[in-house]
Amino acid sequence: MRNILSGLILALTIAIPSTGFSSDGLTPYQRAKLKASIRSPRNPGIQAVCNSIRIPNSKVLYKHPGSNHLPKYEQNTMTFIHDNTVPVPAGNVIKGFDSLGNLVTILGRKYPNYVVGNQPRYYNIPTGDNKTAFQVAQIIKNNTGTTAPVYLRVGNKICYQVNDLTNARFGF
Repeated sequence: MRNILSGLILALTIAIPSTGFSSDGLTPYQRAKLKASIRSPRNPGIQAVCNSIRIPNSKVLYKHPGSNHLPKYEQNTMTFIHDNTVPVPAGNVIKGFDSLGNLVTILGRKYPNYVVGNQPRYYNIPTGDNKTAFQVAQIIKNNTGTTAPVYLRVGNKICYQVNDLTNARFGF
């Protein structure tokens, strides 16, 4: 009986990994979700970086791809434009975070005095960290298991939540 039980346990330990499950009984996707949900000092949570979370509105615009009036190399960029009523971010850069509070991208100020209508603050990737929207979405997916949202932080820890990074226009 002991030999049969040992053989059964050995057969199950061999069979479990081959079915897509590991010895802890989780699929790779379930393990990634669990890992992403565990907060550590490196994953402080979005509440640690954003005091207020808003959606783009009549005062801000997020879009990807960028406008066709931009140079060709900038048209695959993430763009964020806001008016004078939105607080200016520290260092003239907008930092993007995933839902765990991890920094995933930086959008830099396009031109110091660039004005689009009455929206004088214009940010995009080429003046930031040069990541495309697809690269940022993949980083977020690696961290959290989903490709969105990204939280774009402006001044006073106000964040704008963008639910679709790669094919979207949100705001005015």
